Amino acid sequence: MKTGKKVGIFILLVIFLLALVAIISGFTGVSKGKGVSVSDEGLVLSGTVEAKEMDVSSKVPGRIMKLYVDEGEEVEKGDLLFEIDPKDLQVKKMQAEAAVRAAEAQLNKALSGARQQEINSAKVLLEKAQEKLNLLEKKYERYLPLYEAGALPKDQLDDLETELNVARLDVEAAREQYDLALEGARVEDIEAAQAQYDLYLGQLEEVLINLEETKVTAPIGGSISLVVCEEGELVASGMPVVSIIDYNDAWVEVNVDEVDMGKVALGQKAEIRSKAYPEEVFQGEVVSINKNPDFAVKKSTNELNDQDVITYAVKIKLLDNEKKLYPGMQVKVLLSGNEGE
Repeated sequence: MKTGKKVGIFILLVIFLLALVAIISGFTGVSKGKGVSVSDEGLVLSGTVEAKEMDVSSKVPGRIMKLYVDEGEEVEKGDLLFEIDPKDLQVKKMQAEAAVRAAEAQLNKALSGARQQEINSAKVLLEKAQEKLNLLEKKYERYLPLYEAGALPKDQLDDLETELNVARLDVEAAREQYDLALEGARVEDIEAAQAQYDLYLGQLEEVLINLEETKVTAPIGGSISLVVCEEGELVASGMPVVSIIDYNDAWVEVNVDEVDMGKVALGQKAEIRSKAYPEEVFQGEVVSINKNPDFAVKKSTNELNDQDVITYAVKIKLLDNEKKLYPGMQVKVLLSGNEGE
């Protein structure tokens, strides 16, 4: 009985040791550090799955009139996501259109110059002013000898001279109006009218663009991961309303120790395994190596070798995800022999 009991204990001890060896071995190879091991086939790392995610917001502030998607729904690029109430912008559009029409009329008037009726009217006013001036000049010619002979008081001659000077000014003003009517608007006036027209036209164009922006479409295809707002809710410009995740545009982020960077290159192939799919191997490719290092404290068992570990972020694009690996999942990555450029 004692011998059988000893044999049983020995068998249990062997099983325990084998299990311990399997745990220490990890994915493959001999342990080198946290999340890193070396196998005969390449470098083994631990990583996290990430995917392209985009927050979709409204360019124009306003009230959400209609939501067209729910969380978990699949959308294609260009699908309508939500719509902002356009009433306020429609009022601004009417105001801008009226301002453009008024500015256009002023510009056309400046470009075409005075109408014939205006020219004729200015000519008549000039002729009347000139006729009045002629009469006053003749009157002055008659009164001046009388004044010199002492038959006319000086104040009466002074009044006549004042009337004569006013008449000359009236003739000069009438002639300028007539010349202006003949020549048309000045270059400065035309440029000012053109600038005003361009200003109002630009404001109208801005309103029309904002009206188009009230209907917000999906910038990428993917799955609606989050709907932040509800119908009838007021949103500010730039406030996220919907989030989209493109699971087909997914990658794995791993941190590689500086001593292993010689084993990593752009274009290098990778095999990726996940606990969620233990029998399946996903294919990947190194597409980015961040040359800015990250630092982490390394706990060394040798007191003489305490040091900081420098690691570099490496991005491995998933080539055949098909929406199976989700962001946040922990995976094991086997980087094969250096096949990059």
